[in-house]
Amino acid sequence: MAIRVETEDPGAGDVGDAVERYKRSFPDYAEAIDLYGAVMKVQQESLPEIECTMDFSALDIEKNLREGRSLLDPSQLDIPIQTIRRVLGGICSEVERQGAAGSKGCEDLVRWEGLGIEGFQGTRDKLLRGERLELNRAEEEGAGAEFAAGIIWESLVPFYRKCARGLQEGIDHALWQKGFCPICGIGPLMGKFRRGDGMWLLECRLCHTLWNVRRAECPFCSQGVEGSLEYIYLEGHDSYRAYYCSRCKRYVKNVDLRSAQNDALLPLDNIVTELMGLDRAAEQEGLNPA
Repeated sequence: MAIRVETEDPGAGDVGDAVERYKRSFPDYAEAIDLYGAVMKVQQESLPEIECTMDFSALDIEKNLREGRSLLDPSQLDIPIQTIRRVLGGICSEVERQGAAGSKGCEDLVRWEGLGIEGFQGTRDKLLRGERLELNRAEEEGAGAEFAAGIIWESLVPFYRKCARGLQEGIDHALWQKGFCPICGIGPLMGKFRRGDGMWLLECRLCHTLWNVRRAECPFCSQGVEGSLEYIYLEGHDSYRAYYCSRCKRYVKNVDLRSAQNDALLPLDNIVTELMGLDRAAEQEGLNPA
């Protein structure tokens, strides 16, 4: 029996509504929620200007999934330099307007040679591999380099999100129960137990596709067997849990929405759970992010 999972892009207006809802629930983190909400609005508003046509037949999609291969190689996606520079410029304008720490000189990244015709591929490959970017100016070392990497990553997101749109409907999730995205092969940002039926869905941190995994075993390693998953949570926030494999010691944060009134916007939940210390608690248990 085929399993279909719908991934919806939140419109800029829906992002704004979610930001206000999260701020009411987590007033201590309002500044960070505002900041990331502003980034998400730029991403959503940029989608109409991005073109992406993926030529995959239903048989191609099924073959890839059965063979355990994601549909796209993220390092090969064609991204116009001028378009990503416009997206990055929009994000930089927002983070500078919000006064985010490390944002000074953010718009200089638009002119950085690492985002030029010759340097873009190498920059993207480093980001996809999780490697440190080598920026030119001394003031961009340390936290500045990390900030720049994050800004560039968020500028890539709408391109992959747009391409994923055309492929999501063709995926039978019964053929894909893995710990990485069936579209682009990148690992999860977070997961959720869906409202109503409690299906466990993970969300890709690059193209933000949702996909289904089994709740009883680790999706991240070949050692995963039924009952190998455990979890930790912070007192007072038991709807947020870090599920981890007792064998491979990798974890993914998750929010339980089975009895919630609203759906989650997982990028905001990721920010909230990081600030409340769930990642730190997982690291203290010797766990590594999936």
